[in-house]
Amino acid sequence: MYRDLAGYEVTEKCIDRVLTIRELIESVAPRVMEAIQRGMPYIVLVDGEAKPLDYALDRDCEIAILPPPSGGSSDISAEFFDGDLDLSLLKDLTVRYGPLGAGALAVFIGFVKGVVENRNVIELVYEVYEPYGSQKLRQLAYEASKRPGVLAVHVKHRKGAAKPGDITLLVAVVGEVLQ
Repeated sequence: MYRDLAGYEVTEKCIDRVLTIRELIESVAPRVMEAIQRGMPYIVLVDGEAKPLDYALDRDCEIAILPPPSGGSSDISAEFFDGDLDLSLLKDLTVRYGPLGAGALAVFIGFVKGVVENRNVIELVYEVYEPYGSQKLRQLAYEASKRPGVLAVHVKHRKGAAKPGDITLLVAVVGEVLQ
Protein backbone atom coordinates (compact mmCIF):
# COMPACT_ATOMS: atom_id res chain seq x y z
CA MET A 1 0.00 0.00 0.00
CA TYR A 2 2.80 2.44 0.89
CA ARG A 3 4.59 1.81 -2.40
CA ASP A 4 1.33 2.33 -4.32
CA LEU A 5 0.64 5.62 -2.54
CA ALA A 6 4.16 6.94 -3.13
CA GLY A 7 4.20 5.87 -6.77
CA TYR A 8 7.66 4.32 -6.44
CA GLU A 9 9.57 1.85 -4.30
CA VAL A 10 12.84 3.72 -3.78
CA THR A 11 13.82 7.34 -4.25
CA GLU A 12 16.77 9.51 -3.33
CA LYS A 13 16.61 13.10 -2.23
CA CYS A 14 19.51 15.44 -1.53
CA ILE A 15 18.70 18.03 1.10
CA ASP A 16 20.64 21.18 1.90
CA ARG A 17 19.08 21.90 5.30
CA VAL A 18 17.81 20.04 8.35
CA LEU A 19 14.34 18.56 7.71
CA THR A 20 11.98 16.61 9.91
CA ILE A 21 10.76 13.25 8.69
CA ARG A 22 7.31 14.84 8.26
CA GLU A 23 8.72 17.56 5.98
CA LEU A 24 10.63 15.02 3.92
CA ILE A 25 7.60 12.76 3.44
CA GLU A 26 5.44 15.78 2.53
CA SER A 27 7.96 16.78 -0.15
CA VAL A 28 8.61 13.36 -1.74
CA ALA A 29 5.41 11.42 -1.01
CA PRO A 30 2.51 13.75 -0.16
CA ARG A 31 -0.09 11.00 -0.66
CA VAL A 32 1.67 8.87 1.98
CA MET A 33 1.60 11.80 4.43
CA GLU A 34 -2.12 12.33 3.75
CA ALA A 35 -2.79 8.65 4.49
CA ILE A 36 -0.75 8.85 7.72
CA GLN A 37 -2.74 11.90 8.81
CA ARG A 38 -5.97 9.96 8.14
CA GLY A 39 -4.79 7.22 10.51
CA MET A 40 -2.98 4.72 8.29
CA PRO A 41 -0.74 2.65 10.59
CA TYR A 42 2.96 3.14 9.92
CA ILE A 43 6.43 2.97 11.36
CA VAL A 44 9.27 5.17 10.13
CA LEU A 45 12.76 3.71 10.38
CA VAL A 46 15.86 5.88 10.10
CA ASP A 47 18.90 3.69 9.55
CA GLY A 48 16.93 0.82 11.07
CA GLU A 49 15.65 2.63 14.20
CA ALA A 50 12.02 3.67 14.75
CA LYS A 51 11.69 7.46 14.83
CA PRO A 52 8.77 9.90 15.21
CA LEU A 53 7.65 12.21 12.41
CA ASP A 54 9.21 15.24 14.14
CA TYR A 55 12.67 13.61 14.19
CA ALA A 56 15.25 15.94 12.57
CA LEU A 57 17.22 14.54 9.64
CA ASP A 58 20.60 16.25 9.66
CA ARG A 59 22.86 13.71 7.96
CA ASP A 60 22.96 11.16 5.18
CA CYS A 61 20.58 8.36 6.16
CA GLU A 62 18.22 5.70 4.88
CA ILE A 63 14.52 6.10 5.65
CA ALA A 64 11.87 3.40 5.35
CA ILE A 65 8.12 3.77 5.87
CA LEU A 66 6.60 0.42 6.76
CA PRO A 67 3.42 -1.09 8.14
CA PRO A 68 3.74 -2.06 11.81
CA PRO A 69 5.34 -5.45 12.40
CA SER A 70 3.13 -8.42 13.03
CA GLY A 71 2.48 -8.64 16.75
CA GLY A 72 3.15 -4.93 17.15
CA SER A 73 0.50 -2.32 17.67
CA SER A 74 0.00 0.68 15.44
CA ASP A 75 -2.01 2.44 18.18
CA ILE A 76 0.87 4.07 20.00
CA SER A 77 1.10 7.51 21.54
CA ALA A 78 3.73 9.00 23.79
CA GLU A 79 3.65 12.64 24.76
CA PHE A 80 4.34 15.17 27.46
CA PHE A 81 1.53 17.12 29.09
CA ASP A 82 1.32 20.23 31.22
CA GLY A 83 -1.57 20.93 33.57
CA ASP A 84 -4.44 18.56 34.26
CA LEU A 85 -4.51 15.18 32.55
CA ASP A 86 -7.78 14.07 30.96
CA LEU A 87 -8.33 10.43 31.94
CA SER A 88 -11.17 9.88 29.44
CA LEU A 89 -8.58 8.09 27.29
CA LEU A 90 -8.99 5.07 29.58
CA LYS A 91 -12.73 4.76 28.88
CA ASP A 92 -12.13 5.40 25.17
CA LEU A 93 -9.64 2.52 25.00
CA THR A 94 -12.05 0.03 26.63
CA VAL A 95 -14.91 1.08 24.36
CA ARG A 96 -12.72 0.93 21.23
CA TYR A 97 -10.91 -2.34 21.94
CA GLY A 98 -13.43 -4.40 23.93
CA PRO A 99 -15.46 -5.27 20.81
CA LEU A 100 -12.22 -6.11 18.96
CA GLY A 101 -11.26 -8.88 21.38
CA ALA A 102 -9.27 -7.03 24.03
CA GLY A 103 -9.67 -8.37 27.52
CA ALA A 104 -7.46 -6.10 29.61
CA LEU A 105 -6.40 -2.53 30.12
CA ALA A 106 -3.31 -2.29 32.35
CA VAL A 107 -2.86 1.19 33.79
CA PHE A 108 -0.05 2.74 35.80
CA ILE A 109 -0.58 6.21 37.24
CA GLY A 110 2.26 7.96 39.03
CA PHE A 111 1.70 11.08 41.12
CA VAL A 112 3.66 13.46 43.35
CA LYS A 113 4.13 12.31 46.94
CA GLY A 114 3.31 14.79 49.69
CA VAL A 115 6.05 13.56 52.04
CA VAL A 116 9.50 12.17 51.20
CA GLU A 117 11.90 11.11 53.98
CA ASN A 118 9.79 12.94 56.61
CA ARG A 119 9.91 16.20 54.63
CA ASN A 120 6.90 17.88 53.04
CA VAL A 121 6.97 18.24 49.28
CA ILE A 122 5.67 21.59 48.08
CA GLU A 123 6.22 21.19 44.34
CA LEU A 124 8.21 19.22 41.77
CA VAL A 125 9.23 20.67 38.43
CA TYR A 126 9.75 18.27 35.53
CA GLU A 127 12.06 19.59 32.82
CA VAL A 128 12.09 18.03 29.36
CA TYR A 129 15.09 18.21 27.07
CA GLU A 130 13.65 18.16 23.55
CA PRO A 131 13.65 16.53 21.12
CA TYR A 132 15.37 13.74 23.05
CA GLY A 133 12.68 13.43 25.71
CA SER A 134 9.91 12.87 23.18
CA GLN A 135 12.02 10.48 21.14
CA LYS A 136 12.82 8.34 24.17
CA LEU A 137 9.19 8.29 25.33
CA ARG A 138 8.07 7.16 21.85
CA GLN A 139 10.80 4.54 21.68
CA LEU A 140 9.71 3.05 25.01
CA ALA A 141 6.07 2.95 23.89
CA TYR A 142 7.05 1.37 20.57
CA GLU A 143 9.12 -1.32 22.31
CA ALA A 144 6.19 -2.16 24.61
CA SER A 145 3.85 -2.37 21.61
CA LYS A 146 5.91 -5.20 20.07
CA ARG A 147 5.03 -7.64 22.85
CA PRO A 148 2.62 -10.40 21.77
CA GLY A 149 -1.02 -9.63 22.46
CA VAL A 150 -0.52 -5.87 22.91
CA LEU A 151 -3.09 -3.86 20.97
CA ALA A 152 -2.36 -0.28 22.11
CA VAL A 153 0.18 1.63 24.19
CA HIS A 154 -0.33 5.19 25.44
CA VAL A 155 2.20 7.04 27.60
CA LYS A 156 1.75 10.54 28.97
CA HIS A 157 4.42 12.20 31.14
CA ARG A 158 4.13 15.54 32.90
CA LYS A 159 6.36 18.49 32.14
CA GLY A 160 6.44 21.61 34.27
CA ALA A 161 5.33 22.11 37.86
CA ALA A 162 3.33 19.58 39.89
CA LYS A 163 2.04 19.62 43.46
CA PRO A 164 1.42 16.63 45.76
CA GLY A 165 -1.36 14.48 44.36
CA ASP A 166 -0.88 15.75 40.78
CA ILE A 167 -0.55 13.00 38.18
CA THR A 168 2.94 12.83 36.68
CA LEU A 169 2.81 9.69 34.54
CA LEU A 170 0.13 7.63 32.82
CA VAL A 171 0.89 4.36 31.05
CA ALA A 172 -2.07 2.54 29.50
CA VAL A 173 -1.61 -0.77 27.69
CA VAL A 174 -4.48 -2.61 26.01
CA GLY A 175 -4.01 -6.34 25.62
CA GLU A 176 -5.85 -9.39 24.42
CA VAL A 177 -5.46 -10.91 27.90
CA LEU A 178 -4.13 -9.78 31.27
CA GLN A 179 -0.54 -10.97 31.81
